[in-house]
Amino acid sequence: MSPMARIKRGICSVALLCLFSVPALADWLDININDETLFLEYSYMPFYESNLHMSFGYLYYSESDGDDVHAGMIGMFIAERLAENTSVAIGGKAYAIDALGEKAVSIALGGAVRQNFPFAPLAGVEAYGYMAPKVTSFGKAERMFETGARVFYEVLVNADVYLGYRNLQVKYDGGSMEEAEDGFHIGLRMRF
Repeated sequence: MSPMARIKRGICSVALLCLFSVPALADWLDININDETLFLEYSYMPFYESNLHMSFGYLYYSESDGDDVHAGMIGMFIAERLAENTSVAIGGKAYAIDALGEKAVSIALGGAVRQNFPFAPLAGVEAYGYMAPKVTSFGKAERMFETGARVFYEVLVNADVYLGYRNLQVKYDGGSMEEAEDGFHIGLRMRF
């Protein structure tokens, strides 16, 4: 078994163990799409009275020239409310990416900021970013970057709709930088 296959098997094993071994106390499901992309992410708080969150995500991107991108993500982060309208999260994500025929695994650090508008508390903006340097990028990857932003509106107490933008880039051995996904999307985040 190749080292890449062992890493992927290990990530999947940890994800399944975490997902099914601990009862979830707070969850959300995030779904976003555009003409070429589908993204799903499930996040939960595994421990009572803790700000620790775990997340599992999958991104599928189909380019018009027939190249497909598959990316699986496992994240762990701490989220806190800093002020009445401001929340932040910091943590990390492990990515397994199959993009344009190249395979890569990266462990990235980063975070997110969510700001509700004081004049319209049901609406706001959110931005996030994750970066994996060479030392935490494996396979043919040298570095990995994911950034994004969204404008959201809370249509129900436990559901937001949003317009967002995401950019996922992988720098491969030899210096080539590939955008695994770059574009706008519409989405829905449900909390339960």
